[in-house]
Amino acid sequence: MNKRRKNFTLPMLLLLILCTLCSCGGNVTVKLGVIIYIQKDVASILSRFAKLGVIQWSDGNDPYIINNDIFLKNGYKIRFAHESDYKFLLEYFQKKYLKSGYSFAIFKAQEYDDINLRAKIFYRLEEFCILLNGRDELECLIGIENKRLDNVSAVANITFISDISKPQDVLFLLSFITDTYNNMALSPVLKMRAIIDETKKTSEIKELLETAGFTNEAKLKNELGENHDVSYYSIVL
Repeated sequence: MNKRRKNFTLPMLLLLILCTLCSCGGNVTVKLGVIIYIQKDVASILSRFAKLGVIQWSDGNDPYIINNDIFLKNGYKIRFAHESDYKFLLEYFQKKYLKSGYSFAIFKAQEYDDINLRAKIFYRLEEFCILLNGRDELECLIGIENKRLDNVSAVANITFISDISKPQDVLFLLSFITDTYNNMALSPVLKMRAIIDETKKTSEIKELLETAGFTNEAKLKNELGENHDVSYYSIVL
């Protein structure tokens, strides 16, 4: 017997989810806090459905990553990357590639080629927070490795900062990230961490992180090899 694939529209899926949540029957009264938790659960479910191919967003973007650009003074805008930002980000990594930036100890250059970058965006393995000027030119880009759903650690790790030659842009973007990350994360965290390779020049990046509210939690000896130490800088969200 041939199995027929059932195609669900988004309203149908929402109805199924809401019916499940309200299966007790009759009128249901829920508190505002419960509604917020339900909204996050529905967002998480729909995002996972999209990744499994059960549903497809009409414009190709997952609206639960972030709904709109946030517009700032002087035409500047900020956002967490959509899937439609893939080409923009790939061009950055292929051409500019952190020439005036800083990569933290967990950053692996080979993971930012075309295939791996697409997977990072599509499966939300890493968030990319983008600051653009009024001409849609990149001013600053910061990567945050998301907490894996099966990971007991409640920490998200910063992977890189595109340009540390403009500290005000970096500080502004770090402030935005630490203020908003958990609002859009599929798996909220308690801390955000930057792991610094002590064999590299560190004074500038440490000063930036400390100004942004990060504190030096630990220095681990021989973490990456003999005489290859790292320092943990973290901030509680």
